[in-house]
Amino acid sequence: MKGSKNMLELICMSLLGVAYVNSCIEEAAEEKRQKEEKRIRDLKISVFCYAVRHHLNYNDVVKMIQDTKLTFDDIERDRKEHEGK
Repeated sequence: MKGSKNMLELICMSLLGVAYVNSCIEEAAEEKRQKEEKRIRDLKISVFCYAVRHHLNYNDVVKMIQDTKLTFDDIERDRKEHEGK
């Protein structure tokens, strides 16, 4: 009986360990998803601000990016130049 009690404790501890590791993995995935959403939101804001500064439509700026006529680095440089004024 004592051996089965130790085995049960070992199984319970193993299950708790697995649950903890799974929880850590899920938390890391959620943090990564939130960071990606924030990055996308920040890029959209940058594109919007660029469009406003240059009197363009947002969709036109997106099209310029898709056609590789404009890069996010270009937008960032433009933002820094504009902030310096």
